[in-house]
Amino acid sequence: MENKRALLLFVDGFGLGKEEKWSYNPIETGNLPVLQNLLKNYGTMAVDATLGVPGTPQSASGQTTILTGVNAPKVIGKHLNGFPNGELRKIISKDNIFMKLQALGLKVTNANAYNENFLSRLLRNPKATEEMSVSTVATLSAGLYLHTEEDLIKGTAVYQDLTNRIMLEKTKAKVPIRTPGEAGELLGEIVKNHDFTFFEYFQTDLAGHQKDFDRAYRVLEELDQFIGSLLESLCLENTLFVLVSDHGNIEDLSTSDHTMNKVPVIALGKDSINFRLNINSIQDITPKIKDYFLRNDQTSE
Repeated sequence: MENKRALLLFVDGFGLGKEEKWSYNPIETGNLPVLQNLLKNYGTMAVDATLGVPGTPQSASGQTTILTGVNAPKVIGKHLNGFPNGELRKIISKDNIFMKLQALGLKVTNANAYNENFLSRLLRNPKATEEMSVSTVATLSAGLYLHTEEDLIKGTAVYQDLTNRIMLEKTKAKVPIRTPGEAGELLGEIVKNHDFTFFEYFQTDLAGHQKDFDRAYRVLEELDQFIGSLLESLCLENTLFVLVSDHGNIEDLSTSDHTMNKVPVIALGKDSINFRLNINSIQDITPKIKDYFLRNDQTSE
């Protein structure tokens, strides 16, 4: 298998808005040069997040689908919000993207850092598994290390808000405040040390639920700066960059609910042209990433 890397950047609640809702869409109206350029000029694919199941797409079932390649809403008969239930945890623990790539002999990581209060609660209380996100379940079931505050200090992990502000507000951790650009550079360095890297950003979904334009503009601008710095730090000649979401939300602040809008799949870098072929829904992400590592093609963009 040739030397190649991949980064999966998961952005929660980031849909593609409809023209008639333009005035409610901070992605369109904000100062977001990187994101707007990617969405309009780099062949962004608009893919289905409903997966043939009635109802509005939700986080637990959508993220399970992204990280396993299994149509989770179809299996459980509904879209499920919040944390995965027992049935979804069984799907995730059986075979997820981390496990699939480890089976190929690849070095994989979840680059998100966790605060130690959560980790301590997880160790003390078995029921804390009910508070675990899809990505956390996938990480633990693959036997991967959960990054901590110490890794934030060393610069070997990135916190979910990019800047560490939220961790400092909630804990006594002595972590440094970082700019979104610095966080992007750090993630770029992490990517260079692994075959496959996953990173999750969910402030977009929280802002969408609040219908708060000021917060939405802030988190999107930070995400924009982060992605710009990240792309500058990546070697796209040997790295595939993929951005995907689980459902719409922040693109329509006329509602506090998730939307039925399609979500973007952005693929840049090594073999990205092949990656974009035949992607119809979020169910295709994990199989396409596995296929990427098995291919010998070098088609890039």
